[in-house]
Formats: sequence, structure tokens, C-alpha cells
Amino acid sequence: APGPAAAADAAYEEGLARLKIRAFEKLEVDKRLEKLTEEVEQKIASQVGRLQVELDRKSSELEKAKQESLRLSREKQELEDRASELSRQVDVSVEMLASLKQDLVQKEQELTRKQQPDLTPQEFGQIWRGPGERAAPGPGGGRARSLRRLQPALLLQHRVSECPSVPAALGFHRENPRERKSQRTGKGRAPRRALSSAIPAPRASSRAKAVSQSSGCYDSDSAEPCPTDDTAEGAPEGKEGRGPRRRDGHRAPLTRSCPRSPVATDAGCPTARPEGAGAKVCRLERGSPGHCGEVISPEILKMRAALFCIFTYLDTKTLLRAAEVCKDWKFVARHPAVWTRVLLENARVSSKFLAMLSQWCTQMHSLTLQNLKPRQRGKKESKEDYMKSTRGCLEAGLEALLKATGSNLLILRISHCPNVLTDRSLWLASCYCRALQAVTYRSSTDPVGHEVIWALGAGCRDIISLQVAPLHPCQQPTRFSNRCLQMIGRCWPHLRALGVGGAGCGVQGLASLARNCMRLQVLELDHVAEINQEVAAEVCREGLKGLEMLVLTSTPVTPKALLHFNSVCRNLKSIVVQVGIVDYFKEPHSPEARKMFEEMVNKLQALRKRPGFSKILHIKVEGGC
Repeated sequence: APGPAAAADAAYEEGLARLKIRAFEKLEVDKRLEKLTEEVEQKIASQVGRLQVELDRKSSELEKAKQESLRLSREKQELEDRASELSRQVDVSVEMLASLKQDLVQKEQELTRKQQPDLTPQEFGQIWRGPGERAAPGPGGGRARSLRRLQPALLLQHRVSECPSVPAALGFHRENPRERKSQRTGKGRAPRRALSSAIPAPRASSRAKAVSQSSGCYDSDSAEPCPTDDTAEGAPEGKEGRGPRRRDGHRAPLTRSCPRSPVATDAGCPTARPEGAGAKVCRLERGSPGHCGEVISPEILKMRAALFCIFTYLDTKTLLRAAEVCKDWKFVARHPAVWTRVLLENARVSSKFLAMLSQWCTQMHSLTLQNLKPRQRGKKESKEDYMKSTRGCLEAGLEALLKATGSNLLILRISHCPNVLTDRSLWLASCYCRALQAVTYRSSTDPVGHEVIWALGAGCRDIISLQVAPLHPCQQPTRFSNRCLQMIGRCWPHLRALGVGGAGCGVQGLASLARNCMRLQVLELDHVAEINQEVAAEVCREGLKGLEMLVLTSTPVTPKALLHFNSVCRNLKSIVVQVGIVDYFKEPHSPEARKMFEEMVNKLQALRKRPGFSKILHIKVEGGC
């Protein structure tokens, strides 16, 4: 029995050992598989990460490409729209020019027929025989000689009357070669009433011709304007630069007219206007776009129409430079229709330059003069003499501008032009520009007084926007006073926007102003005395019910006053308070002043937390806080 038991144990031990070996081998295989799986997963994860990064990069590039494509598509669409709009404008302009040409040809033919004189038998006989010649005794010899003498003039008149002309508004005129030949030879006669004697203008010097290529632009270093072709033979305010008078007493815009010979008739030059034997015609230089012997092709007319559509968007300085490119650009750049908005700022100009501009500004509706400077001071010239000689030195040129534009001017802005432009500028505006609707005049040397306001109110009754607050510091701080405020209220009860200020403005004048100007929507007070609750109550009691915007510039105001304005003025949409420490205290650098100013600003800022103030109250603090 022990033998088989031992054998069984041995067999069991052997089988158990084999099982352990197999188990260990299986564990080893599992470990290897697990390790291999981890390695594969790591490789796959790293590969997926790289692929994800690459995918993100490609996606971002694709998104950028899409955005760029969309942007280019939008730009392409915008360019196509602009091109189509410009093409449409050009086509419309060409059609208008063609219709104008046809209408003018018909009008010229009618005018020619109407201007044919009714000759008496004596006059006809005198023309037939010729001056100084007696009637021939026989019917053949004298009449034949007179007919031969009169034939060139009759032939010229017939050809000129049949020659179609380009619209006078463009300054073009066709001239028959026979007409030029007659002008050179001086042959031919015409009826007395149809003749006009032209006085040829003297030729400009070679120096003037060399300089005439410039555009007449101004610059900050020169006090005199660059001469132009239009002014090479005289200032524009001379007799040769004036046009016919209109009914309102102002001179009409200058129209180009071709020089007429002693045998030319009004039918041959539709823009010419006889004014007697001593009349002068406008000089037109040789080679200019409007020269009489030039025939304008439809392509050039179309190009000029396109230039006209573009030049209307140019500013004044660019418009002056555009005239230097070529004769076609110069013609369009000098047309009054593109000089509707004139802006002169930060420049040193002269009165002659402004007078030169007046010949192109006959259709101007907006004029802005800002920070203009006079000529430079001489080395040996004292400051007193310089100020005296430059005082009002630009007013003559401004008068020429205002006279040229007349009732076309709607907006006039004059600001920061001390000494060179005084309050007389507003008086000139009241004389020539009675249709003004917006006027701005701000000066530190010559603020407006009640006399000038009265003159402006008498001449310009349609003003709805007026900005006349003196600039600070002002040499005459009390000139703008309560009397001026009362005069403004009486002259313009329909004012919509008003800007006043100065130490002379008090509660009495502001109350009178609010009582008379019931439609006031925008009110700006500049450097006025402190506005407290009592002042606000007095002013709002008289009016300001429709006020929408209140601007307080360098004007001390209390929080209670702002609360009162907001409670009474129901339509108030904006309150702008722009103050500095110098507006409250005479000694702004003292610690007490700084502390009190900070407290005042904090109180004003606290108002923004109140209901209804957060969106309408805007506070701008200048230093000291």
C-alpha cells in the first residue's frame, strides 16, 4: 500500500509542477501581450495626436481660406457695384450733355433768328454800297462792287449760324476755319447791330505763363497765392473777371466766351454778350480745354463726365492739385459744380488767394475757414505794426467769396482765425448770403457783439444753427453779453441748435433766450458762470421744454442743477459736462482746491447711478483729478 501511495503522490506532484509551469508560461505570455498592447496603444495615441494636430492646422488654414475667399468675393461685388454705379452716372451725364447740347442748339438758332435786325432802306443801302461810297449812277457797276465786298461777311455769317455748338456750360465752341481766316484778314462786313468789337487782352508775360501751370494752391509758408491761368492778366475782382449782373445785384458766374472778330455774330459765339463798344470779353488761353478752335470728341466728354462724378468728393487741397495733371482735369477741377464744399484750415493764405477762388465758387453751399494765418512777420517789423497791418487782411477775399456764391451758401464756419478775420465777416455774410442756415463764428480777439448779431438777424432770417461762443482766453470777455442773448432770441425764434458763452452771459439773458427760442434742441454753454439749481430753475421756467442735448464746456455746474434739467426737460437724451479744476478755483494747484474738486467730481459721477442718468450723463474731467 505504501508503494502505490507514494507513486500517486509523486504523480500528483509532477502534474502540479507541470500545471504551475503552464500557469507561469501563460502569465508570462499575458504580461507580454499586455506590454505589447500598451506599446501599440501608445503608438496609436501618439499617431492620433499628430494627426489631430495636423487636422486642426489644416482646418484653420481652410477656415482662413474661406474667410479670405468671402472677403475677396465681397470686395469684388463692391467693386462691381461701384463700377456699375459709376457707369450709370457716366451714361446719365452723357445723356444729359447730349440733351443740353440739342436744347442749346435750338435756343441759339431761335436767338439768332430773333437777333436779326430790321434794317431800314437807308441802312441797307449804306451796307450795300459800303461806308463812304456814294450810290452808283448805273444799276450794274456799284451794286456789283458792293456785292463782292459784302459776300465774305454773308458767307461767314451763314456758316457760323449753321455750325452746331457744344453746351456753353462746358465752355466749348466750334469755330469755322473760314471764320478764323476772316478774323486774320479783317475782311467782310455784317449788319451794324449784329457786330461787336472785341478788345483783345494783353498777353501774359513769360514768367506768368511759366507759373500758370500751377493750381493756385495755398501753403503754410507762402502768404501770396500761386498765380493761375485765370488770373495771369488781372485779379478776379477786376472788370475782366466779372460776369453779368443778376437781379439780386450780384454778379453771375463767369462763362467762357470765345474772342469775337469784327465780323463774328452772336450766333457764332453763343456765350458772348455784347456790352457796347467798350465791352471786354473773358480771356481764354490758347490750348485750354475751352479754346474756340477745339472740337471735343464724345470720348473726352464721357471722360470729363466721369471725372466730374469723382471730383465732387475731393477736398479743396486735392482739388487744387488735380488741376495740375492735364487740361481735361484742369477744366473739370475748375468747374463751379465741384466747388460746393470749401474747407481751408491750418494754412497761410492771402486775400488774393480767396479772391481767386471766388471765380470757381459760384455754386458753393458750405464754406469752412479754420486756423488761417496771415503773412509772416517781417524781421524789422514790430509786433504792433504787424498786428495792425494784418488785422482783417482776409476780409476782402472773403467778401469776394461771399459775393460770388450769393444765396447758394447755406453753411458758414469761421473759427480760430484771430485778427485776420473779425466780426465784420458776419456783417458781410448778412449782405451777400441771405439764405444761410448754419453759422459758426468763434474768435478770441473779436467776439460778436449785439450790433453784428442784429445785422446778421436782419439779413439772414433762416438760420437754425448758430455757434458764436467766444474762444477762451478772450481779449474782450464781456463783449458777448446778455444783450446779445436777448438779440438772438428776438432774431431767430426758430433756432434748433445754439452755442453761446463768455463771462458776460447771465441768468437774465439765458432766461430771455429760453423764452423766445421755444424749439431749441441743442444748447451749449461755454465758459459761463456757475449753473446752480436757482439758475436752472429760472431758465427752465421760461422754456427749454424740447431740449434734447445740453453741453456744458468749462462751465461749473452743481448736481442739483443737473437733476433739475433732467426732471424738467423730458426729451433730454444727452448731458455732456466737460470741466477742469481751473473752472472752479483761481488757485488750482493748492491742496484744498484739489480736494474740493475731487469731491465735486465724485458727486457728479454719483449721479450716473441714479435712474435715468446712467445713459445720458457724460462727464469729462480735464486734469486735477
